[in-house]
Amino acid sequence: MTDNYKQNLARYSSDVVKKGLQLTQKITLSKSEKKFEDCTKILTKSSNHEHLFKLGVEQYILGNISDAIDSFTKALEFNDRFCEAYFLRGFAHSFLGNNIDSKNDLYLGLKHKQFYQDSVIAFYSKIIIISELQASSFILSCYNDLLQIKTDINKCYNPIELSIQGAINRLLGNTQDALEKINEALKLNSNFVSSYILRAEIHNLLGDFDAAIEDCFTSLRLNPMHINKDNTLYILGSSFLSLEKYQSAIDYLDQSLALNGNLFNGFYNRGLAYYKMGQIKKAIKDFSDALIVKPTFVWAYINRGVAYYDLGCHQKSLDDYNQALVIDSKCKAAYVNRSIVFRELGNHEKALEDLQKAQTIID
Repeated sequence: MTDNYKQNLARYSSDVVKKGLQLTQKITLSKSEKKFEDCTKILTKSSNHEHLFKLGVEQYILGNISDAIDSFTKALEFNDRFCEAYFLRGFAHSFLGNNIDSKNDLYLGLKHKQFYQDSVIAFYSKIIIISELQASSFILSCYNDLLQIKTDINKCYNPIELSIQGAINRLLGNTQDALEKINEALKLNSNFVSSYILRAEIHNLLGDFDAAIEDCFTSLRLNPMHINKDNTLYILGSSFLSLEKYQSAIDYLDQSLALNGNLFNGFYNRGLAYYKMGQIKKAIKDFSDALIVKPTFVWAYINRGVAYYDLGCHQKSLDDYNQALVIDSKCKAAYVNRSIVFRELGNHEKALEDLQKAQTIID
């Protein structure tokens, strides 16, 4: 437990005690000292779980996931039927990759909540649980139902519900709706680190790279050690790549890959940056590393084929285009690029054949 967490907990506990004492002073049914003390204990206990839950929400929003789990756990010690605490602790466990603990908490949350329809986090928890058991069409219907639920502005976790709806809209391709939900979440809580990261992804998708970079920097300023830091640095690198600031792209992708060596898109984008800077061998190395992580990544084969061609390695270039077509027989770029290699090798018949095939493919 961090010192900062202890200080926050002490502050909340102090507020709870004061509130409990103020309320008990209004009780006139009994003037006995013993009953007065009992009432104070009951009221303090009753409100403690709510304040611990709110503290957990603050930690969750800031991205301090372990501290959030600690707070939700303490809240549940006071009230073991506190369904919202189970739900958010379940989400927090999932952030850390503790999938069994996550599912257990989501089950417990639903067990203690009779009507899940009135809560976004409860409905989303149900979707997570059934997602492994049902057809994708059913899940799609559930997602659409979730987007219709109205959030309660009085809930302290309202920004989290709005962020969930934003994430679902993003998943369904409703980009503008996703952006609106995330903007609403950040209006309610401007410290919501994950929402800045999600909004950065959306800005990047929409081609607003400067806005994506700004959101990434804001998330890193709010919490430099956020659990999604690798993804934040990846978005930064990708945005700088799109802005043709190749060295900055490489610098941030270096940092992202140092945190997570399984980001195949990180290797791929860094390879593109190296290629644009004329560092062909480094580009080939990154495209190859991307293929180690994801052997079916067609565009890594395409671009490595281009890089090999630039080095005069025509057979290796052909091999990559051939492999791309094994994975995707309708890859237009592979046919066009392979035709260039065939023409370079003097095989005009095969070059023409590939161009004709490319012309039949609709982009």
